[in-house]
Amino acid sequence: MCLVGVGGGGCNVLNDIKSFSKNHKFIFINNDMKVLEQIESSKKIYIPTYDNNMIDVKIKKAFCDLLKNEKSIHLIATLGGNFTSNAVIEIVKMLKELDKDVHIYVTLPFVFEGIRKMDTAKNSIEYLKKIEINSLNIFDNNDFLKIRDYESIEDIFKMISNKIYEKIKEESIC
Repeated sequence: MCLVGVGGGGCNVLNDIKSFSKNHKFIFINNDMKVLEQIESSKKIYIPTYDNNMIDVKIKKAFCDLLKNEKSIHLIATLGGNFTSNAVIEIVKMLKELDKDVHIYVTLPFVFEGIRKMDTAKNSIEYLKKIEINSLNIFDNNDFLKIRDYESIEDIFKMISNKIYEKIKEESIC
């Protein structure tokens, strides 16, 4: 199974999953090279944000090389930021061009992150719904704030990662 984390939050979720489940292919995609350098993996793709055309030929080739033997891709992202919200759409379009099965797992921002981030996330989701994908799973971070069994925001992040991984396993069995 191939799991792809996009952006800072997606890479964090992927790192959490990697810490308790080693038997998958993990690909990390980010626009922050310093963050990518801290991740222990050889499968990383840096996408600079200075280019209007995010997925250029070089990035597409790197992605194709990493995915050549994969049929089903599980894409994880925390929406709301401009990079991630746009990159997810471009990556999904590319995956569909490569004839991959695409399963998407995204989170909506916390309410305290502001209405602008929520609007950005919702716009991305509406666009993703128009693309023919296998599944789109949306997790609202605010639902996890209602759970009283946590001591810190890091605990909430771990719960989110676990919930996403549970859904990935559930979809992979079907």
